[in-house]
Amino acid sequence: MIRNRLSELLAERHLKISRVANDIEGLSRNTITATAQNKGKMIQLETIDKLCQYLGVEVSEFFEYVPFDIDVNCDKPGVMDLTSKDNFHNFVTTKVELSPFDMDLFLVKTVNSKDFGIQKKTYELTARISEPVSLTTYEEDDPLKGNYSGVEILFGQSESDDLSDTQEIFSKFISSLGNGFKEMVFNKISSKINKTINSALEDTNLPKITLFPRFTFNKFNENKKIENDIYLKDIQDNTNNSDDIDISDDELPF
Repeated sequence: MIRNRLSELLAERHLKISRVANDIEGLSRNTITATAQNKGKMIQLETIDKLCQYLGVEVSEFFEYVPFDIDVNCDKPGVMDLTSKDNFHNFVTTKVELSPFDMDLFLVKTVNSKDFGIQKKTYELTARISEPVSLTTYEEDDPLKGNYSGVEILFGQSESDDLSDTQEIFSKFISSLGNGFKEMVFNKISSKINKTINSALEDTNLPKITLFPRFTFNKFNENKKIENDIYLKDIQDNTNNSDDIDISDDELPF
C-alpha cells in the first residue's frame, strides 16, 4: 500500500488547504483536499512536483509505503422483515428498528513477491451492532432519520479456534502500522460494513444507512453470540392520542 503524507505535512507546518491553494497557481482547493484525504486513485506528477516544491520536501518524504495490500470482505447478513408496513410502501412516515446482529469480517493481507509469489494472511473478525438501530423513513427519497449507530469490532468469530492467538497476531499487525495506514485500514473496514448492510437492506426500500465502527477490538465471546440475521421490527408509537382516551363509567365524575 502507498499513501501520501500531505495531511501530516500541512499539519506540521500549520498550513490550511485554502492558503496552499491560494499560494500555488494552477492547483485547486478540491485537488489539494482530495490529495490530502488519499481518496484519488491517481495523483498527477505535476501536482506532486508543485506540492513538494511548496512544502520543501523530497518525494520520499511526501509518500509512505508498506510492502503489502489490505482487502476487507464481509459476509452479507440475512434480513427477516417482521414489520407490518408492507415493505414501507404507502406510508408517509415509517418507524422501524434493526435488531442487534453480528457479521463475519475478514481482513486479508496480501504480499505479491517476485521471489515467493502471492502470499495471503486472513484475520478473522466480527462486526457487532450491539444496540437496536431506530430508523424513521419518509416518502420521496427524503433523508433517513436516526441512522447513526456504533459498530464494535471483535477479535475472532464463532468458529475461530484460538481467540487469544487471533488477538495477539492482529494487535501486532495493527500496531506495526503508522497512523496514516491505520486510518486507511479502518476506513476500508467502515466502508465494507456499510456497503454490506445496505446491500442486504436494498430490497426493503429503506434509504441508505450509515454506521460508524468504534474499533474497540474486544475478544469474541461464544456465549454472548447474537444473530447473524437482521430483524426489522415496527417501533410502537406510545404517544397519547385523543382516540385512545378511556371514558369508562368508572372514571366519569357523575
